[in-house]
Amino acid sequence: MKIKDKTGKLAVMTFVAVLGLSSCSNDDIDYTSGTYPDAPESYFAIQDVQKFKVGEDDNDFTLTVFRASVSDPSTVKLTWSGDVDKFVLPDMATFDGDDQIAEVECLIDNSSMTALETYKLKVSIPGTVDTPYTQSAVEYEFTYSPMSQWAPVGNDDGLGYYEFSCYYDGYVEDPVLVEERHSLADENQVEYRFSWLLDYDDPESWEVFLTAESSDGGENITVPVQLFTIDEDGYEIYVADLATYTGTEDFDPSYFDPEEGVFYLDLVYWDSEGIWGYGYEFCNLYGYGSDDEGDSDASYGIAPKMVKSKIGKIKSGRMRKTSRLPLGNLLPQRNR
Repeated sequence: MKIKDKTGKLAVMTFVAVLGLSSCSNDDIDYTSGTYPDAPESYFAIQDVQKFKVGEDDNDFTLTVFRASVSDPSTVKLTWSGDVDKFVLPDMATFDGDDQIAEVECLIDNSSMTALETYKLKVSIPGTVDTPYTQSAVEYEFTYSPMSQWAPVGNDDGLGYYEFSCYYDGYVEDPVLVEERHSLADENQVEYRFSWLLDYDDPESWEVFLTAESSDGGENITVPVQLFTIDEDGYEIYVADLATYTGTEDFDPSYFDPEEGVFYLDLVYWDSEGIWGYGYEFCNLYGYGSDDEGDSDASYGIAPKMVKSKIGKIKSGRMRKTSRLPLGNLLPQRNR
């Protein structure tokens, strides 16, 4: 399995000089405007530390390097530091033809890693400096976490239905498949994935639309920041649980109730312009109480069939979206 780092593309850099300064006194004031470093020939996209969980099947990752112009050198030297003995790391990035992006494949030596240990790497382009638009280095953290095989959750092969309300307005996806896997080194480390059918006529066309995890065996669930969909206007829609989004613990928990067979996920959806909605969404598994298949007590009607593609991008627009909240809208804190 290949791991890709965060990428970005430098479009146009515009530097604005301060042309003058007015003063309310007659005294002359010496003023020197600030300057930015010159844009480097080669650089990395601006990004935080890249953190990855590495499983038994993850044996490589991709580093992305950019150059400002096709006239810049076609090869770039790379220097690495950190736990380099756990990886096979190229010392050069090569741009093909007129490409301004070079993808460098790096290998992970899983056999030399210890379960639940975190290994750090830093890659730099010698002779470059950071600017407001570029980075001269990228840092990585890889945690080796071998996992069990994915297995269905619940009493009925992991099948159920999912009630959307925060991004899609009153929409029920039926059926969904919920699966879990555990860390082989710590059974309290659990990962979940929620899948919908890309084609309702093909019962094997499952595609993951949401992932979650737990560090206490499922008592409390976290939904990490992840890309949920790209809407018809080209906006990237992200989702996470409210505690993760705000960086606080002042919000209601997400969890699974094993007696009801219901996941309670306290979520928020947003894009670059603002928040779409937030609050609880529910995934109800079949085989619990009155929620057997065909006897759903969901509060919304099931929407018509639609066509989906990767990462949940909607091609038909049959799901009705909620309204985006104003940019900067403050989320009211709800005590647990």
